[in-house]
Amino acid sequence: MEEKPEPKQSTWQRLLDNKTSWQRFVLAAGALAAALAAIGGLVAGIGALLGDDADRTSSATSTTQPTGVTVVTSQDPDADEFVRFLLGTEGAPVQLDHKVFATDEGAFIRLEYDCAKHTGCSFTRLEAAAFIPDRIEGGVWYQGCFSVVRDGPGYGAEHLDLEFTRNGDTCPS
Repeated sequence: MEEKPEPKQSTWQRLLDNKTSWQRFVLAAGALAAALAAIGGLVAGIGALLGDDADRTSSATSTTQPTGVTVVTSQDPDADEFVRFLLGTEGAPVQLDHKVFATDEGAFIRLEYDCAKHTGCSFTRLEAAAFIPDRIEGGVWYQGCFSVVRDGPGYGAEHLDLEFTRNGDTCPS
């Protein structure tokens, strides 16, 4: 028996059989483009997530806003300054215009301060006596004249509550 020579395949047949070099090039380029698009989407998604957190953090940790409002953020050095300031008033009326960003526990705000020590942060509960503070997203806004009374052993202690009593819109000079 005589073997018949294999018929020559057309370009389309070779293309379908994955035997042309340009087809391999097109497939490789397509795979590379798909991989780059997937990586780009992943980077953009992570950037969007981190970008939102960074914007929220940067706006919340600046100490003074252009309108004169002081921003206090839990676990930041400004929280430590705020607690020292409040304890220094010793109950005397003080004018406040402070946005305090801290954990809302319902009846009080839990402000963590003095976080530079090796044992972790201390915390105080900021309590309202006979008024309801202005709730803002992530905390409260104390606006007006307040007397602040300390309840507990003092600065850096386990049990420190600061009770705010509103005296009006402005403190007497």
